[in-house]
Amino acid sequence: MKEVFLRVCFRLGQLCSGRLPRGPVPVRQAGAASTSRDKPPQAQALPATPSRAVTIAICINQFHLRGNRHEVEDGVRDCLNEIAKHEGWSNKAPNWDYLYRWEARKDIPVQYLELSKSLRQFFEDRRKQLERQKEEREEAEFAETLSQNQDLVDKFYQIAERKVSQLDDYGEENWDALPKEIEIVSKKFEARGVTSVATRWRLGETLLKNFMAYHAQQKPVRTHDVSGLSGVEFETHIAKLLRNQGYSVQGTPVTGDQGADLIIQKDGQTIVVQAKRYACPVGNKAVQEVIGAVSYYGSSEGWVITNSTFTPQAKALAQKSNVKLFDGFDLKNNPIFSI
Repeated sequence: MKEVFLRVCFRLGQLCSGRLPRGPVPVRQAGAASTSRDKPPQAQALPATPSRAVTIAICINQFHLRGNRHEVEDGVRDCLNEIAKHEGWSNKAPNWDYLYRWEARKDIPVQYLELSKSLRQFFEDRRKQLERQKEEREEAEFAETLSQNQDLVDKFYQIAERKVSQLDDYGEENWDALPKEIEIVSKKFEARGVTSVATRWRLGETLLKNFMAYHAQQKPVRTHDVSGLSGVEFETHIAKLLRNQGYSVQGTPVTGDQGADLIIQKDGQTIVVQAKRYACPVGNKAVQEVIGAVSYYGSSEGWVITNSTFTPQAKALAQKSNVKLFDGFDLKNNPIFSI
């Protein structure tokens, strides 16, 4: 603050190099424009005291944000009062009047009005500086809060991504799950001592914004990673791959799906899909389920997609039944499933 004080003093030195009147100070007449004749001759003036720069610097240095839209005007008014007290023109000072009212008075010397205008700029600059410092401080504190709780943030992204990515019966992602997950993780932050309402509000806004970017950039997991997925997660993974290739993807009810996990459409063709994440080869049952789904949904063909392989019996049945089989090799190499 000392450095700021000295810098302001130096800047204000030019302001204080003017001269104040020795005798009566000319004032503006009603309806009269300000001219150079309103100013006293230099021969009748006394130099302003160097203490004016110090007074102004102290006033600016003591200025602080109060969240009041008149805080700059109030700061200028208080500074004018201090200067007037030191220089002996308190009878012309604004005292506790509003600054705009004081400036509208007809008995105020032009020099004091010019001083008020200069002070307004100094105080406005100071206000902007304090606001920048406040924003930087709050930004640093919030970043520190996120850093200290990064484990919660990472877990939130994982959980929210999994829940949002689950498709409903219309093939739409479940975005209704996101606000609930933000609320849950916000309570986790609160349990760790993050109780400020402002911080928690900002946390919600930040998590929402960052998750939108995270979700948009999230690429489907590569095939060699799918072994760790649940059945539902594998189904969601397949849906993403197919959607990336221009298919319209629709989910089916969790129960009573009639042998289809997904119903996809492209170029006027409707296809029912079974997604099987297996550790062992997929057998006849999956193919039979898809055969039934083709008939039930009136689709043109059926697919069975797995990260594993198919038994010879499943391959033979599929070949006779207009069912296409895609195994782990296809997931890695078939353009249909390219990322």
